[in-house]
Amino acid sequence: MINASVIGQSYNRFNIGSSLTYIRDNDKYTYYNYDEFTWNLNVSVNITKRIQFGVQALSIFADGGNTGYDYYHIVGCFMQLYYIQKQSIGLFLETSINNGNFYFPLAQLYPSKLDNLNYIGIGGGGEIPLVKDKNLFLDISFVSYYTLFQDKKFNAFTQYIIGVNYKFGN
Repeated sequence: MINASVIGQSYNRFNIGSSLTYIRDNDKYTYYNYDEFTWNLNVSVNITKRIQFGVQALSIFADGGNTGYDYYHIVGCFMQLYYIQKQSIGLFLETSINNGNFYFPLAQLYPSKLDNLNYIGIGGGGEIPLVKDKNLFLDISFVSYYTLFQDKKFNAFTQYIIGVNYKFGN
């Protein structure tokens, strides 16, 4: 039996989320050093009991290689489909369409900036409540972003997410 407070059960929910991801890749043999922070801010609404639609903005701060410190961005809209919702725990699949300037060629160890890239995002994850019977959730998920309509070879950018979501409404 699904509790009435289960994630996504009402259509009048407004959700806001944020995450900060850190990736460090240092190789002592090749002197390859790379640090990356990604901050994601998103808002969404429930359009059905199991589907959320929203917008997101990723700010990517990278430091490494011959490019030094640089800033990149990815913005777009996403949809999450909750396929398991039991006792306030939700597992979901996510897809998104985005635009940005983060380009990671296959032949390079470091990202390059290339304006007006379009991405499709595919991923999944889950939410668990941080406080019993409240609206604050821990979000653990991932999304891989693939460029669309590009002739150049590209490594997918994968965002590993550990964040928090707050759900307004019932």
